[in-house]
Amino acid sequence: MRINKIEIDNFGKLSNYIYVFQSGLNLIETPNGSGKSTTVAFILAMFYGLESTGRKDSIRNERSRYKPWQGGRMGGSLTFECEGREYVITRYWGEKPSMDHMEVRNAVTNVVTDILGDRPGEVVFGLDRESFMRTCLRRQSEMNLTMTDGISSRLGGTDGIGFDMEGYDNAIEVIKDNLNHLSPSRKTGAIRRTRDEIAGLKSELGAEKRVRASLEECRTMLRRLAEEKSDKEEEIAELGRFDREADGESDENRKRYDGGESGDEDLRGEYPKRDEEDEYDSILWEAGRPRVWERGLRFVLFLMVVAVIIFVMAATGIVIIPSLEKEMAVGLAGLLSAFIVLDSVVLYKGYRRRRRKIERLRAEEADSRKIKSLRTEEADSRRIERLRTEEADSRKRRTDLRGEITFAIGELNDIMSKIKRLEKQQDSLVAELKKFEGYKADIEECSARLNEQEKLYKAYVNADRYLRKARSDISEGFMEPLLNSFRQYYSEATGEDGNDYRIDENGKITRIEYGIQRDGELLSQGNRDLNDLMLRLAYVDIIFSDNKPVLIFDDPFVNLDDDRLHANLDLMRRVSEKYQVIYFTCRRNDYGR
Repeated sequence: MRINKIEIDNFGKLSNYIYVFQSGLNLIETPNGSGKSTTVAFILAMFYGLESTGRKDSIRNERSRYKPWQGGRMGGSLTFECEGREYVITRYWGEKPSMDHMEVRNAVTNVVTDILGDRPGEVVFGLDRESFMRTCLRRQSEMNLTMTDGISSRLGGTDGIGFDMEGYDNAIEVIKDNLNHLSPSRKTGAIRRTRDEIAGLKSELGAEKRVRASLEECRTMLRRLAEEKSDKEEEIAELGRFDREADGESDENRKRYDGGESGDEDLRGEYPKRDEEDEYDSILWEAGRPRVWERGLRFVLFLMVVAVIIFVMAATGIVIIPSLEKEMAVGLAGLLSAFIVLDSVVLYKGYRRRRRKIERLRAEEADSRKIKSLRTEEADSRRIERLRTEEADSRKRRTDLRGEITFAIGELNDIMSKIKRLEKQQDSLVAELKKFEGYKADIEECSARLNEQEKLYKAYVNADRYLRKARSDISEGFMEPLLNSFRQYYSEATGEDGNDYRIDENGKITRIEYGIQRDGELLSQGNRDLNDLMLRLAYVDIIFSDNKPVLIFDDPFVNLDDDRLHANLDLMRRVSEKYQVIYFTCRRNDYGR
């Protein structure tokens, strides 16, 4: 494979620039600032397109960096030959990717072909842009020899393996990502997170025993408080009954205190009747009969009138009874008169006797009534005092009862508050226990997930180990040829054997100094430039055993002394016998010696 010609319409500072290349060594000497690096960038852009066109940094954004200084359309063409066919790549870039134009034509038939895609370099060289820049193309002062997946795949691509090495690297990278994702040691690892989640759930679940004990204690207290509540309600009901009874007694005492009918009966009952009162009542009854003594007096007066009439008639000679003598009539009248006098005396004495007895009894009755009145007043006073005492006792008893009722109600309210608080606590504990059941289910789920994750992690670990071993086995297949090729080129460039150098499978160079492998980055800039170029040549020798690529170098030896500079120029001439070499430099006179 070789590049035949480039035609640059506009690209950076270059405009209407045409260069025809030849096989072998193409030594292009131009002064600094003439566009050597821009020409290298154009060749790279033809094969791989522009890079980092979305960046705001105009240095790193190639669309902005190589925008034509003089204006005009940015782009051009590149003609190259590969596997006996000649192709022309034409590219033009606009302000944005949608305005870009790219086509590849067969230079002989002028037919547009799509077999090379929009990045022909990946098909022609079998390398991605980054891998191409670490092997076949070296920009000025740019050193990065870390082995890419593309380089690894091509280095291991013997006997038709081709790009399988890239598949290894991709698989290892995917496995690495999955191992990191599942990692049991990384905080962000799924296994670590699942284990932490299980540990957290178990920690939460550890409180279940305490919660159950608290719940049982809470229920025990609720049962005890329920009994206390029932007892206290019965106590309040009993005190209420006593209070109502005390109110009834108070009402009864109030009635008795007010002097009701029952009170008079009680007072009368305190004074029983005497025998004298029975006699007095009898006499009063006799005295109260309809004037007995008055009827006896009228009878006496009647007899007196009869006697007077008889006497007058006898004296006057009036005969009342013919046979009755006058003297007898007078005697009869006298006898009647005597009888009348005697009866009157008797009646009068009896009347006086009864009168005196009545007066005596009345006096005695008055004294008795006075005594009785005094006794009644004393009894009433004692009764009132007793009622007042009973009322005071009743009030005190009611006050005490109501105080006890109030106190008991307060205790009942306290019990109800405790019951309500404990019921809320019980609900909270029951809800917490339900959470524990959820925790157990979560632990089972997490454990199952952890088991799957650990199985998967183990499978990834084994796959990673086997793939790395396989990759190492493949690397061992090309590492020795790579190191030998590096040492050969190093020996030709310096005259030294290069046996002190080592290269690992990632392309890292070390040199043994004083018995210890030293990092190649610690060497001088000239040695680093030299090592960089030798390793690139070694890569190219192993990767391109058949279809030789073009090698493009932008002044790689600016840091070499004169002796090594000429030695490397001689090396480039020998390399150009196998490869087309496009070598840009600003030191023509030095190379002409």
